[in-house]
Amino acid sequence: MRAQLKKDKFMGRFFRVIPCAEFLSNFSSDRSHMIAENGSWMAPPPQWEKIYKNGLNNIHDFICMDPNILSEISTNNGCIVEVIVVDRNEKPTRPHVLEVKNYMTLTFCDFCGAMLTGLMRQGLHCVACKYVQLQVLGWDPPHPE
Repeated sequence: MRAQLKKDKFMGRFFRVIPCAEFLSNFSSDRSHMIAENGSWMAPPPQWEKIYKNGLNNIHDFICMDPNILSEISTNNGCIVEVIVVDRNEKPTRPHVLEVKNYMTLTFCDFCGAMLTGLMRQGLHCVACKYVQLQVLGWDPPHPE
């Protein structure tokens, strides 16, 4: 625990502060990746005990989102439960795949609204999302929201 935090009897149950590098290299509580095929340790196990304990303060209980568990957690010792909702159907944002294109019809820039003028090579066109922009804006456009 950090020294500047006020230490009380409930603090140890809710928080465990460990160096980030050790957390990433040891995957917190899962130590199965550290055991070789012959059963010996590839690296010494972490000094701290496993984070998972019986009770309501485990990541598995927060992930399950069972209303009974959430109500019990939120009323236990006045703690706050933060829920982040993620849309799993949302398409991941990826960079544009631009190519130079000649337009035969009147076309406008999706970024600034200007008309693409000229006879040849008027603008850049994204192959993936059909985004159109002026060629003078460069090859690294902002992704439209």
